[in-house]
Amino acid sequence: MRHSVTLKRMEHPSFPIFIYPNALTRLGFLIHLECSPMELGTLMFEDLGSSCQNLERLSLNYSNGVIESVGSGINESVSKFISMQNGLKEVEFYCPNINHHDVEGNDGGGISIQNLREFKKEFNKFVGKSLLRHKNTLKSIIFKENVYIFSNILNQLTNVKKFEFKSMLGSHSNHGDGEIFMRGLNYLENVKWSNLEFLNVYGINVENEFEIFVKLIQGTSASFTNLTITESIIEENESESMHEGENENVTENDSENESNSGTERENEIEQELGRERTQVETQQQQIRQGVNGLLRQVNIETDSTMPNPECIKSYYQSLIRFGPSLEVVTIWYLDEYKDDFENLIKSSQGLKEISLFIHNDDVPGNNNGDDLLTFIFNTLSSYSGFNLCMIKFGEGWNISVKVLYEFLHRWRERRPLLIYYHMEIDITEQHLQVFENFKNIGVLKGWKRYF
Repeated sequence: MRHSVTLKRMEHPSFPIFIYPNALTRLGFLIHLECSPMELGTLMFEDLGSSCQNLERLSLNYSNGVIESVGSGINESVSKFISMQNGLKEVEFYCPNINHHDVEGNDGGGISIQNLREFKKEFNKFVGKSLLRHKNTLKSIIFKENVYIFSNILNQLTNVKKFEFKSMLGSHSNHGDGEIFMRGLNYLENVKWSNLEFLNVYGINVENEFEIFVKLIQGTSASFTNLTITESIIEENESESMHEGENENVTENDSENESNSGTERENEIEQELGRERTQVETQQQQIRQGVNGLLRQVNIETDSTMPNPECIKSYYQSLIRFGPSLEVVTIWYLDEYKDDFENLIKSSQGLKEISLFIHNDDVPGNNNGDDLLTFIFNTLSSYSGFNLCMIKFGEGWNISVKVLYEFLHRWRERRPLLIYYHMEIDITEQHLQVFENFKNIGVLKGWKRYF
């Protein structure tokens, strides 16, 4: 403890934490805590809370006791500890997988759905609500495997700039609606984070989870949602104004002074409504001008090469509309949506990095395949902004040496390019020679194979 700067992991000892040398002083400077609530225990959180109140990052690992924490008092202790902090900036929650085979079966074993509901309810009552204490400072939220904070709480954390969801690929064999409920991904569907800049998603299923994150992208625009809310407030205020006017008319016969007071109140209300209408008009003007969304980074890794076509089109359109500030993005190419792909590249002039995936069926081993790839590469070289300096080719690519050469030849007047290619892409000695030649003349910064 004497030399401790950050605390990675602690188990509750059989004696108070304060017997360690300089414990109070050291813990007062602690800014990052990673712990397992069930292992740390309620008393340890009480001890920590008395001196450790300047945390900026908190990571909670529920690997030993999702269900066991219910009714034990640990979630309430965590809540009090979070509430005592002066301004959390980042929180990370790891709640381990509860798959269908873990759920209580006919033999009575496993975890019941009711147990899971009770955990979610208690977790939100204490831990979730305590985050609202930091809604002005909290900028980053990370969930591992599951999302157990309700959308009504997430929506109040309006200053979130970075959101990550991490799940191991292949860790969920069943991807039906029940699985989405168990993982809590449905809580993200109606979240509106207009300040979100970084969205990183790893290990989701394309069949019924990808669409949820498309909706999350759409929720980064404050336009229609806030506009509807503001207009409803105006309607409520106008209704209140009418009722107040009726009451004032009743008292007007009794007192001239009260009548004058009522007139002043009407003027105040009218001025207030005028200000709110101006705000709505400003928001409408912003919508017309396309000032929507602050997204700078959208990284999505799925359990399959391609989402379904309908989702890809919706994804394109969402990025075009809500992502004018994009710098890093994952893109799946389908030839039937080539115009949307081109429009996305044209509209995202700040792009620095692109991860490109393509369906094998779209790239036959003939001239038609070369024509398709030529279109993609021409679009990138002709319409992308000057900042683009990294392209990551995912699974599914079958790039001929001729097409690769022509693409890099057209890239000569642009910034040096770094290329990553997936291990399953067939790269021959001829490809490598092309890479080497263009690196020697400064077109390529380098190339790497990734797994």
